Amino acid sequence: MKKTSKKHNFLVCIILLFCLCWSSNAQANENLGIIFEREPLFTENNFLPGDSVSGWIRVKNNTESIQRIFIDSENVSDPVNLGQVLQLKIAEGSSVLFDNTLDNLFNSSNIHLSDLSPGEQVQYDFTITFDSLAGNKYQGAFLQFDLTIGTLSSSEEEEEGEVEGETTAVFVGGRGVLLPSFRIFNVRATNITQTSAIITWQTNFSATSQVIYSSEGENHEFDPLNPPKYGYQHLYPEPEDSTLVTFHSILLSSLEPCTSYYFRVISHQPSRAPSISQEYQFQTFCVSKEEQQEEQQQAEEQQTQKQEEQEKESKKSQEQKRETELLTGREQSERVSKQTPAILYETEEEPTSSHFSQEIPKSKPLSQESQTFLASALASIGSILGDFGKFLNSCIPNLWLILIFTIIPFIKITQVYLQLKKETNPQLKKQYQKQIILWLITFLLPVILFLIFYFLKKYCLPNWIFIILIVLTFLSWRLDNKIKKGQTGQ
Repeated sequence: MKKTSKKHNFLVCIILLFCLCWSSNAQANENLGIIFEREPLFTENNFLPGDSVSGWIRVKNNTESIQRIFIDSENVSDPVNLGQVLQLKIAEGSSVLFDNTLDNLFNSSNIHLSDLSPGEQVQYDFTITFDSLAGNKYQGAFLQFDLTIGTLSSSEEEEEGEVEGETTAVFVGGRGVLLPSFRIFNVRATNITQTSAIITWQTNFSATSQVIYSSEGENHEFDPLNPPKYGYQHLYPEPEDSTLVTFHSILLSSLEPCTSYYFRVISHQPSRAPSISQEYQFQTFCVSKEEQQEEQQQAEEQQTQKQEEQEKESKKSQEQKRETELLTGREQSERVSKQTPAILYETEEEPTSSHFSQEIPKSKPLSQESQTFLASALASIGSILGDFGKFLNSCIPNLWLILIFTIIPFIKITQVYLQLKKETNPQLKKQYQKQIILWLITFLLPVILFLIFYFLKKYCLPNWIFIILIVLTFLSWRLDNKIKKGQTGQ
């Protein structure tokens, strides 16, 4: 495993196919002889951070004059700037001719390598190194370009010892391509219990299987220089499962209940460096699934019983309140019926006072039928008031009904907004804005009431709230009509 930063997830699954192929060119074949170590020069599968590949190209000067050898790139396709983390080194023996990133090569033009004397042959050694600190964003990246090597010649004859006119490149070269890479994906923790979990993942090529993991109290800082656990506390299986598969499944057992675990999966192909996924997490159950289901069922039953008891208490309280109101109404009516004759008869006496110069006329007592009617009327009024108070305090057991009162404001806001967008008159725009504010307030009030009752877990709304919302909607409608009349007047 090559060195990489602890602050980045380990980069896996990059395949580099870098080719320098022979291309026929009459002038090149006449002037230069070029031999490649292999064709293509580089073929790399699962090219990882810290990996390096090498190859050579031999160039011979077949002319009787000195030839200047240059290298250049063409037709570059690098969507994620992979060339910034691939270091290219070109050497001639112990002399380093070029040591920079491929991206620098792409941005340069006709880099001079060396001058070949007549009949001289030289070998250029190419080495590409993947930056060990490269981040995980290059996983699955690709790079494509044409690399050309050859001489530069003048398009016009040399006069008076100076080269004049534009120069053109005459190269023999090939193409560099990055193919689909080795990937780890669909990493999951399944079948989690109190003491076990199954870790599954997939790879796009057949590979080995292994998991490194730590509990929440143990170290899980990734350390790429510390194989085979790479900074984690546990490794399973050990040694790795060498069966080459694309769907991987590892059972982790002897885990602690009610504990969080952090893990990474490891897979690699034969004779290749291991590929390690990013970190994932799961938590074991505090109780078994059966116990958890039983506890959940018991909690639901207790909640249901509690709701039923609350409903019974609420009904009982309402009945007691109603009886109290009825008794109070009757007592008041009886008290009135008893007190009324006394009050009437008291007025039969003729008061004497120095402040009155005239006699106070005597009032006649009410008949027994009138007294009975008056007492019954007062009792009925008391009963009606009691029933009305009970109606106001009774509730509708559906909190969602309050959102009905948002429909009309929403429709009105939409209509006025569409008119506002089309209107060009500044005065009319102000009027439309007033309408929108009016209906927006009417819209927000039931929404706010809904949220308050919902978070208080009071799902049974008193009737007086609905009466207030009805009155509010009616008043908004009247105010909206007044605003419209103001528009018409203007």
